[in-house]
Amino acid sequence: MPEGKGKRHTPEQIVKILREVDSEKTVVQVCSTYNIGEQTFYRWRKQYRGMELSDVRELKQLKEENARLKRLVADQALKTRLRTGTFQGRFGNLLKSGFRFSTNEFRPSCPSSVI
Repeated sequence: MPEGKGKRHTPEQIVKILREVDSEKTVVQVCSTYNIGEQTFYRWRKQYRGMELSDVRELKQLKEENARLKRLVADQALKTRLRTGTFQGRFGNLLKSGFRFSTNEFRPSCPSSVI
């Protein structure tokens, strides 16, 4: 198992851990084996109850796709606001000085005097 804080178990590992309690071991035994708290176990059980490994993989894939699409929409909305000149705030003065984005990539192309 990985050391440190943060996400230590993948969803696939979590499903396998939950199955151990269904088969033969008690919650306390499983928690001590995998060094997790009982509250974590019950939270996982609530989240992943009845899921198969294929369901977990599909859920993970859908979450990744959703995050990618959200980034695309945010980037497109920012580009649109910059092109129409409705972008206000702390970067408003850059727009007046010729701050532009290239059409192929989302990178600034501005005169060196602005930076």
